[in-house]
Amino acid sequence: MNKTIFKILLLGGSFFYGNTYGAEPKSQTYLTDKFVFKVANEVFTVTNLKSYFESLKSLKCIYPETLLYDVFREEFQPIMEKWYFVSPQFSQGQKTYFNGVIKFGKLLVYSKSYDVVVKKSLKRYFYLSATKRQCDLGVFDKNKDLVSSFEEILRLEIFMRSRFLPTEKQGKSTRLDLKKAVKSSKDLIKSIDKQIDQEVYW
Repeated sequence: MNKTIFKILLLGGSFFYGNTYGAEPKSQTYLTDKFVFKVANEVFTVTNLKSYFESLKSLKCIYPETLLYDVFREEFQPIMEKWYFVSPQFSQGQKTYFNGVIKFGKLLVYSKSYDVVVKKSLKRYFYLSATKRQCDLGVFDKNKDLVSSFEEILRLEIFMRSRFLPTEKQGKSTRLDLKKAVKSSKDLIKSIDKQIDQEVYW
């Protein structure tokens, strides 16, 4: 009797899902994910980078004043979603695009060394805002809590705002302050880029 054998293979930074039938099978494999780059000791794949992409897009809808989206506007504008596909080899367009996204990965890794907490009250506010603005609710689970990728994005937003918009707590931040914060954020990213190692998988 034929049996189905399921395999998950890690080969050259790629993940495969294979089905094998019979004693002398003809195997067929499907590429499901692929390593893109490594920052410090953290590896980023096409799938989890896309989850950050979708989360930042949702953040822009839920919270239009987001600093993080303004910092990475070029890399995370909707048209860039076209580069999030998995194939045996990266296209030249993907290589160029993901090279630009590495700085996002470095900032994310860098921010994790700081103790930033997303308060429950803020989570509730974001859920209500998402509902009111008719944004994608896919960044919330069935308990209305944040999915991990969106919580990381929100934690990064809090980190950036607390660092570059300190007067915001007193309600004194202006559009000019936000513009200055974007510039300061990019300066920080340039500095981090020199401090943290990277490795690409192509």
